[in-house]
Amino acid sequence: MIFKLTDPDETGVPTADVVKELPLPQPRWEPPPSNEVQDPTYNTGVIHEEPHQTILHIYEIVAKWNKSDGSRGNSVHYTCGHPRQVGFDDILARYDQAFVLGGLRKPEEHPELIIDFTVEVRLLMLETWYCTWFEHSQPDHGDTHDECRASFSRFVNRIRRFNARWQREHGDRFEPICLMGAEDHWRWHGKTREDAAPCDCADCKKIGVRRIGH
Repeated sequence: MIFKLTDPDETGVPTADVVKELPLPQPRWEPPPSNEVQDPTYNTGVIHEEPHQTILHIYEIVAKWNKSDGSRGNSVHYTCGHPRQVGFDDILARYDQAFVLGGLRKPEEHPELIIDFTVEVRLLMLETWYCTWFEHSQPDHGDTHDECRASFSRFVNRIRRFNARWQREHGDRFEPICLMGAEDHWRWHGKTREDAAPCDCADCKKIGVRRIGH
């Protein structure tokens, strides 16, 4: 299920540089719960495999736009996770012009050239961790470091099995859920690549998140 919001005056573009240190965690956003009907795009089987874990609603937000100078097909993706269902309209209202422009690593020099701007949101899946830029996050449930790593290991293995099953059933090499290198346990790290996972920095503790870089 996909909802769209169109505005010709909004834009956004990320850069592809891989950071050596985790960026500062973003403050948690607490929108009101929603009772609207939302069907996950992918079913990883987490409900049956993790009866004692907090299951998150993982949303994917995609902003797309063209430019009047001929530049086409620009886009930026966001992923967020919430312990309860969130209304699509609330998410679209959150990702407005100020939010998108304010989050760019490379500021848009000519926003006046933006045309055909759209934002789409979908409930990607129900899971225990959600992916941002070369890291995964979840709310701080009070788990020990070992419990946190064990939870993440189960998540990674579950997604790998789901991706493999998807490939067999659809006959292609497309992996619908990107792990961004988390398949390799040796990549897991905390605040820096020298720190053990999960991140144990004061900023993560302050806003109540657990993060694992990779």
